[in-house]
Amino acid sequence: MYELLQTLCLAFFALALLVLFPFEGKVIRIASLGFGVAGLFVVSFLGLMTQYYFLLFVAPVAAFALVYLVAKKRTSTLLWSVLAVGAGFYLAYRAFPQMKDHLTLSYRAGQSIKNLVNPDVAHKLATLVAYLKILSANLVPAVALVAVAVMAIVARIQKAGAQTRRERTALEVPVFVMTVAVFAVTFVVVSVSAPYQTARYIGAFFPIYALAFVGFTRVALPSRSSLVILCASAILVFAHGVQPANICEFHEDYPIDKNSFYMSDSKPVILMATPEGGSWKNMLPYLNFSKGKRVYVAYNSIKAPIAVSLGDIAKSSGEKEVYAIVDDYFAMQPPFEKIGYYGFYFVYRIRVE
Repeated sequence: MYELLQTLCLAFFALALLVLFPFEGKVIRIASLGFGVAGLFVVSFLGLMTQYYFLLFVAPVAAFALVYLVAKKRTSTLLWSVLAVGAGFYLAYRAFPQMKDHLTLSYRAGQSIKNLVNPDVAHKLATLVAYLKILSANLVPAVALVAVAVMAIVARIQKAGAQTRRERTALEVPVFVMTVAVFAVTFVVVSVSAPYQTARYIGAFFPIYALAFVGFTRVALPSRSSLVILCASAILVFAHGVQPANICEFHEDYPIDKNSFYMSDSKPVILMATPEGGSWKNMLPYLNFSKGKRVYVAYNSIKAPIAVSLGDIAKSSGEKEVYAIVDDYFAMQPPFEKIGYYGFYFVYRIRVE
């Protein structure tokens, strides 16, 4: 869902740019405007049907477009764009009218509204800081922002920036302003209102946040320095992301042991799943078991006692020691030695007598 939302947000942004800055030439200009307006209608429908955070994304883009089109006196383009987006939203609502209750009366809506109106400023600042840490680890390292600021100040002092700065394209500044507007609205609102501190809530906006960071470096620094900072940032984020302990960092409730030896050593492992969790949780260990790892997969109901089943499977393995990765949905966890936690599972060591 969030990956699809990310695609649709990026498509909406690109289509908005096409409407605001159509191609030159009479025929191609009309064609690009028509394609852009039609695309806004389709993407607006799909975006609202996908995830309600799409509305947060559309708001700053629409605000910028309104100001720009009014300033340029392009009333016709403004009206067609409003009609397209409004029609897309209306059709989405007619197709799924339950979204009204989801947005206002659901449990998640209640949590978000409560967080937004919460007068505790310290709490709001704490959630903002938590999301800034997520953003720093997964997209724009904080050290990179500090480096850009220092390099920009040094360049101004040495008066080197003006000598090496290239000319900007016509789109560069408007795109930068739009991306910063999207960042300001979506990041602040999501950070303050979201029930959890998790990358998945802002991950849909990562491409636009990345564009904002690129625009910031290009505004603040000469071209070569900007490229160096961007490459260094990409390396830092990549290095963080490829560490096994960080693969589940998209949600703070799903930690992974930094030394998950039970996923890769020679001892067999039992994956005990529930019908409710197995359809989606099991993919995490399946993808991360080492090649050649002997895995026993078993299912049981959430309220079932599973200690005997695990013991029987461990004995059938023919090994003196076996690991058990047990879904945390189980109400009665087994009485074996607990050695870790992996995403959605408690990890136990079973010694066979």
